Amino acid sequence: MASAFKSSRLLSALSGVACSVALPHKASCEEQDFVKENAKHWRGIPLPQDELSAILVETALSTPASLLEKFLIAKTIEKRTGAQTVAILNAVYRQSSPAFGVARSFGMSRFVCWWRGYLHPWRVGRVLAQTLSLILVKQSGRALLDMQIDGIHIGDLMYDTLIRYRPNCYTVGKLSLRSHFRLLFRGIFNFHSSQALFRRYKVRAVVTSHNVYAEFGILCRIAHRHGAAIFLKDMDVFRVYDARSNVYEHFLRVSPEALQAGLADPSIVSTAQDYFNRRMNGAIDQVDLNNAYGNKQAYGKVQLLAMFGADPRKKTVFVLAHAFSDAPHVGGKLAFDDYYDWLRQTLHRLSSNQDVNVIVKPHPSSYMWGEKGAVEVLLEELGTTNIHITPSDFSTLSIKSIADYVVTARGTAGLEYSGLGIPAVTCGEGYYSGFGIAHEHLERDAYFKALDDIATLPPLTPDISQRARVLLYLTFTKLARSSLAPARHIYPGDDDAVLIPQHYAEIFTKLRSTGLARDRFLTQVEKEVVRAF
Repeated sequence: MASAFKSSRLLSALSGVACSVALPHKASCEEQDFVKENAKHWRGIPLPQDELSAILVETALSTPASLLEKFLIAKTIEKRTGAQTVAILNAVYRQSSPAFGVARSFGMSRFVCWWRGYLHPWRVGRVLAQTLSLILVKQSGRALLDMQIDGIHIGDLMYDTLIRYRPNCYTVGKLSLRSHFRLLFRGIFNFHSSQALFRRYKVRAVVTSHNVYAEFGILCRIAHRHGAAIFLKDMDVFRVYDARSNVYEHFLRVSPEALQAGLADPSIVSTAQDYFNRRMNGAIDQVDLNNAYGNKQAYGKVQLLAMFGADPRKKTVFVLAHAFSDAPHVGGKLAFDDYYDWLRQTLHRLSSNQDVNVIVKPHPSSYMWGEKGAVEVLLEELGTTNIHITPSDFSTLSIKSIADYVVTARGTAGLEYSGLGIPAVTCGEGYYSGFGIAHEHLERDAYFKALDDIATLPPLTPDISQRARVLLYLTFTKLARSSLAPARHIYPGDDDAVLIPQHYAEIFTKLRSTGLARDRFLTQVEKEVVRAF
């Protein structure tokens, strides 16, 4: 019976893949309306004349807002450089891609069908040999992290891909053919197919949704090696990496100059304080904050510690877990293999610290990554009796009145609670590292020593807390989004079949009523394009 069920699921999956390859994309009425309206705005605009130069646009993420904004960026680069846009379609033939019709409505006529690369026997043979060699030689996830091809580091991207796309796999131990071959093969294939694009075209720029995971990040690393600019547009974030940029730097990072200017401006300091107050009270509409504060109960310190049977005379440490699958190597060095490895070793170390109460809180959006209950299972495996997990209805609002210290690998919580004067201990580079806010330790021994001595840390000074509040404000309000884009994002776990037509309808309505001329996002893009070229 189980075998028949598995066979049925396999046939269903293969049937779905076959349909996606063999059948043309069936656009909804809402998408067709948008395509027709959008085409009117770009009709008659001459195509760029430099046929040798290219702007590569990734379309693996093909939500309406993502395609809209990436193609708007590409058209702006076309105007500046004369290069032609080449849309990379996740397809064997163009009409099967949901991005094809949208790209055509922007006047684009050059495409690369990504999956056709599997029809190149020499490339497939080379990828197969390298994949087998990787598994047999590297053997472990830790060794995989150092992987390079042609001098380009991609091991972190490959590692994060394994834990992102294998359900309930939060860390990588021993590499195996059965568990990891498919994803490693696909990642190495992405590398060689991306390299082929740079041999075929003189690439001036890459426009992409992400710079993480093998599917997106490898193209960015290769682009940087070849001196091409990288235009990253992910939800509300817009970041440009030129040939001089640190391609590993976190896409949210604010420059030291911008932070100093903000600290010197009394109006920004005041606005940052107001933003901080609203954020720490759950009054900001953002998915992680909604999950952390919405429909949750506030607990008092006496109440919570009594529930756990903890000693109220001791200091209390909150360990704030990450979403394990959410690109643990983005933004720079991490002292551990991944976020799961970090949490396991952190809790193990703190379990022997008799000077503090230790409370761990799962990430509020862990369910979106299929990780609900993972922290509870980890605690059960550790078998510790003096580490406690927050109740399921626990509101993040409670932490500020209970915590004396917070511990995070490099999560936003380290910046948020620093703004309240609560010391944060971290162990990874990120968008707020290097600003003298958190107690940062990039080596394990130093980090473990900090955990051992955490009860001796004094509260932060008012200057450091103000620095944290201003940096938090600058990081999360310098956002960029087209005025044509839908008001709501599409998140993992959402019903795409319902939301995608709705989003095309919303874009169509805005485009018809306001057009492109009043889109301030385009002004911002134009400035960045001029700066990059």
